[in-house]
Amino acid sequence: MNPVLKLSKKLDYAVAILVYLVKKGESKISSAKEIASSFKLPLPITSALLKILTKHEIVRSIRGIKGGYIISIKPSELTMDKIILAIDGPIRLADCVSFSSSKHSKRCLLKNCCPVVAPIRKLHSSIVDLMAKITLKQIANESDDIEF
Repeated sequence: MNPVLKLSKKLDYAVAILVYLVKKGESKISSAKEIASSFKLPLPITSALLKILTKHEIVRSIRGIKGGYIISIKPSELTMDKIILAIDGPIRLADCVSFSSSKHSKRCLLKNCCPVVAPIRKLHSSIVDLMAKITLKQIANESDDIEF
């Protein structure tokens, strides 16, 4: 059975990378290689995620021989919805909850008489609101027992 709502592995890894950067210190530069080895992740995956996080201005890339990455948004201001959007795109519980006429909602056979669209949209809105309240600082604080 497939899970209905599941966060991607890429998102798991990205959050772990961000927690690592927070725990190392907001002004301390960490290399992609250092981050990858601390989690035993392949360097190409780590580098790709750091590139995405840099593109979305969540982390900043420092060039040079002692270069690497640092957090560019305060952990108390960086919320899960922003991280999810950067890594996986918009949160969408079902194809019909985009609140716009997307090609997916046009394919639904129940689009004109769906008995669950309103509750699903309400649930979707609650999930989006919750993700907008969870900060990277909260996540990092809850992982205090992890040492790097």
